[in-house]
Amino acid sequence: MRLINLIPLHEIDFRNQAAFDAYNKQHKLRPDTKVNIAGKNTTAGQASKIKGTSVFGGSKKPFSGGVDVLDTVQKLLPVGTGFTDKKTGNKILIKGYKDNDMLVSHDKYPNKILKWPLKQFFKLDTKRFQFHPKPKENDTNKVTQQYNPAQAFNQKVSKMTDNNAHSAAAVELAIYMDDKEAVSKLQQIKKYHDNRGYLQPGEAKERGEIVNNLLQRAQKELPKKDFDLVSGAF
Repeated sequence: MRLINLIPLHEIDFRNQAAFDAYNKQHKLRPDTKVNIAGKNTTAGQASKIKGTSVFGGSKKPFSGGVDVLDTVQKLLPVGTGFTDKKTGNKILIKGYKDNDMLVSHDKYPNKILKWPLKQFFKLDTKRFQFHPKPKENDTNKVTQQYNPAQAFNQKVSKMTDNNAHSAAAVELAIYMDDKEAVSKLQQIKKYHDNRGYLQPGEAKERGEIVNNLLQRAQKELPKKDFDLVSGAF
């Protein structure tokens, strides 16, 4: 994901990175000119390039990492910053940084911290994601609620079951419980379902048994509040 539309200036204010690029192309700001892009303070030099690598995307040179690049990204996207994938509805939350990786949590892989290489992050299409700034200190509880994996699962899967997409819902449950064997079996059943438009009795029975086993496991392993949210989606 490129940092376009996510960054701001100081003496000169810009709504987003695209506005800065257009202005800088015409007026050629001095590198030490203070600017504010999308609410973040920086300089024209930093906003344009750092050590030959564009922090905001657009450079065709390979990502070289380096402390300057990492420090700049951390300032622009501090821990607690979030994104929502508009295609899937999944939420991503920045949990930290290590070397040239961004450490994130992801709705699709609950209870896991994933490594997101910055060089991949810069290549993503910003338009696909909705940006959520880091919340204020007194909003911490709200953020915890917003990114609760069980709550997100409930909201997503409830819509599936309401629309009779039970095979897709079963796959999501297997992913949530991190059961690779169940994921594989349920994805195959979903494929049959999607191709034919219906399930044969034996397939429906197998799907039901797998879902019941996953829910029984969830009841043992998850906190009651999370289990109620997960099971309540079915």
